[in-house]
Amino acid sequence: MSTQKVLWLPKIGAQFTLGRNAIPEPSPGEARVTLKASALNHMDIKEYPIPPNLSYEEAASILIAFAPFAVATYAQRPQGIALTPPFEEGGLGKYAGRPIVIFGGAASVGQQAIQLATLSGFSPVITTASLHHEDLLLSLGATHVIDRKLPNGALIKRVRELVVAPLGYIFDAVSIKDTQHAGYALLAPGGTLAVVGPPQVGREDDGSGKQVTMVLGSFHLPPNRALGATFAIALTRWLQEGKIKSNRVEVVPGGLNGVMPGLRQLARGVSATKLVVCPPETIYV
Repeated sequence: MSTQKVLWLPKIGAQFTLGRNAIPEPSPGEARVTLKASALNHMDIKEYPIPPNLSYEEAASILIAFAPFAVATYAQRPQGIALTPPFEEGGLGKYAGRPIVIFGGAASVGQQAIQLATLSGFSPVITTASLHHEDLLLSLGATHVIDRKLPNGALIKRVRELVVAPLGYIFDAVSIKDTQHAGYALLAPGGTLAVVGPPQVGREDDGSGKQVTMVLGSFHLPPNRALGATFAIALTRWLQEGKIKSNRVEVVPGGLNGVMPGLRQLARGVSATKLVVCPPETIYV
C-alpha cells in the first residue's frame, strides 16, 4: 500500500514527529490531491484564550460575527475602507461625530457592528430592527433604533431627521433589495455602502461617486489574516474588560443530535439570539 509523509502530534504539548501513513483511497465522486506547498501563518502559533467571564457557549458565538464589519471597516482597500481600527493607536473614538447607519442591528453581525462602531466613536449609531429588541441594541451602543418594518420612504425620512453630518458610511447586515436601496439613497456623495450579499444598487455610474462594496467577511482569507490575528488579541481584552459583549445564546439540547432541530428552528426564524450546540452532550443510540 502506498504511503505518504505526515507530521504527527502524539499528544497535547508534545513535539511534532515525522512519520508515514497509508494514503486513503478516494471514494466515487472524490479526488485525491497532492499537497505541494503549505503556507505557515502567525495564527498557527497564537492562542486566544477565553476570558474567565465568558462561557464556552458564548465564546462560540463570537468571532465569525465580528468579521464582516471589521473587514469592511478596517481592512485595506479594496477589501475595506481602511479606517483606523480601535485597537490601533489613535483609533479608539477617532470617528466621533461621524454618523453611521447599520441595517439589521438585531442580527449577530449587526450586534457586533454596533459595538465596533461605538468603539470607533461613530455617533449617532442608527440601526434598524424589530422594536422589541430596542433595549438590547441601545445597551450595545446604538443611539437610535428604527422599526425595520417602516416603508423605505418613511425610514429614509426618519434617518435624515437624526443626522446632521453627511452619511459617508453605511453597513447593511441584511442586504436585501429594500435595505440596499434605502442605504444607497441615504449615502452621501463619495460614501461607501458595505453589503454582505450581492450588490443590487450602484452597478451603474450615476456620477455621485458612491461606492457599493460586497464584504468578504472572513479573517481566513489571505488579505484579511493579519487583521484577524491582531483583532483577535484585542477582542480577548475587550471581552474581559466588558467593552464588548457576546451574543445572547440558546443551547439546543442533544449535542450533535440537536444540529438538525436547530437548523429547522433557524429556518422558522431566530432573532437577536445565536443557537449553539455542545458536541460533548451527544448521546449515541
